[in-house]
Amino acid sequence: MTTGPFGIQVGAEKIGASVIPMSAGKLAAQVKIMRDFRTTVLVSTPTLALALMRQMEEMNVDPRNLSLKSGIFGSEPWSEATRDKIEAKMHITATDTYGMTELFGPGVAWECPEKNGLHIAEDHFIPEIIDPDTLEPLLEGALGELVLTSISKEAFPLIRFRTGDMCRMDTRPCACGRTHARISRIFSRCDDMIIIRGMSVTPDQIAQVLSRVSGGQPVFQIQVTRTDGMDQVVVLVEISDVHFFDEMKKQRRFVEALHRDLSESLGWEVTVRLVEPGTFDPERRVIDSRKFE
Repeated sequence: MTTGPFGIQVGAEKIGASVIPMSAGKLAAQVKIMRDFRTTVLVSTPTLALALMRQMEEMNVDPRNLSLKSGIFGSEPWSEATRDKIEAKMHITATDTYGMTELFGPGVAWECPEKNGLHIAEDHFIPEIIDPDTLEPLLEGALGELVLTSISKEAFPLIRFRTGDMCRMDTRPCACGRTHARISRIFSRCDDMIIIRGMSVTPDQIAQVLSRVSGGQPVFQIQVTRTDGMDQVVVLVEISDVHFFDEMKKQRRFVEALHRDLSESLGWEVTVRLVEPGTFDPERRVIDSRKFE
């Protein structure tokens, strides 16, 4: 459970907007609601926006006949190519947003119509960019880890919170007229955590499931790719004496159990493959081949 949807809903209602929360799995219903209620703004992950586009095509719904004017997309990295595709297909303006559960969810930074970085809410946060290895502050414009200090939170204040997200910061006034510092769009991290379909996943999560099912400590690698705007996850597991089966039926049941438990744990389909030792570098637990920039 994340704080993002609730924060967006409460914030939108506070300024007088009507909000219709919907499950990500009810694509046809979402298209009908956007049409019937003349929705003007779509807030979602970019992955969901692409899925809605495909759903509209299946339903023969022309986005130009809807009332949509803009889209706010976040919770996962997305490229300029994806932005161009969403804007061209849905005939809207697509902007980025940045937030995290530890810092009250959405609202840490928002992209303005200039689309030249995300404005940090400096009335609530003090941003810094540091070297993730030395922890020393970096000069403006240098790529480093974003560190944030909350100055308005009361129940759960954070001082120099390391986000793990890599970006650059620009303190020059923006062409839109705002003077709050901007951070570049975030496409990478300084650790093994990966963002897939709006959810954070770590190798340790995968390891726990693999260990529970196999009864050992299997050597594995997570491979992430993106096809037609959808993230695909493949987990390679080395064959060892612990889970080597001379019967294909037992091996198939083992792979099916891994697939079922991993998919249930993460919330989406995960492909599992057993491979020979030496197939991959065990020191590299994550291979993210997605292209965002």
